[in-house]
Amino acid sequence: MVGEVTFLDMVVFIAAMALGQGMQAAQTPEAYTRNVTIQVQGRYLLYLPPDYAKNPHKRYPLILFLHGSGERGTDLDKVKVHGPPKEIEKGRQFEFIILSPQCDDRGGWQVPSLMGLLDEAEHKFRVDKDREYLTGLSMGGMGTYALAAAQPKRFAAIAPISGAANASIAPKIKDIPIWATHGDHDPSVNIAGEQPLIDALRQLGAEVKFDVIPGGLHDVWTPVYQSHALYDWFLRHTLRGGVHGTS
Repeated sequence: MVGEVTFLDMVVFIAAMALGQGMQAAQTPEAYTRNVTIQVQGRYLLYLPPDYAKNPHKRYPLILFLHGSGERGTDLDKVKVHGPPKEIEKGRQFEFIILSPQCDDRGGWQVPSLMGLLDEAEHKFRVDKDREYLTGLSMGGMGTYALAAAQPKRFAAIAPISGAANASIAPKIKDIPIWATHGDHDPSVNIAGEQPLIDALRQLGAEVKFDVIPGGLHDVWTPVYQSHALYDWFLRHTLRGGVHGTS
């Protein structure tokens, strides 16, 4: 089952701020904590497995797919040009619930919005919380790293493609199985923007696979999403159960 959905969720954040008491240097700043409620909303493509309606007690693994910068906007059909949505559009069936949100054209992926979407999905659909997976390409690869760093205990495995992130996030995501892919001739997101993070993760003993495609340009994701290997690899990982089978 495929559909277009609008989500509206409330995400609560705790912000600690230190405020000075006037302009006198002799005074000591005091800290206070306040609750800030942020309303987020957006639209996404929803795919439910073929047997979803027939098995009301079954819980399903979930993939959150984040598109690249070229698919931003308000036309959800643009999200179908790459990744799992493209495969679904061609008639391919999956055993995952697949959420493919669309980023607006004002900027990149916003972690609070993605957190809200996942919270709502867990509430609305029969999601197996031990098998939530995250993947994205280009800007979506960057979003994959950012979201994983913000919620490292949420995802059983992640797969950024043609992405980048600062090596400083390595300690935050070192316990998440990672399968990254990058072309060594990528003219859009240079591999140098990802290699230091991969090196840092390996130094921390993380489970990380880094496929460097010789001569690969920016679009090295098409064969990855077309094959079965990534989806099989996802399913071998569970949040609490570790790895099943070989990777």
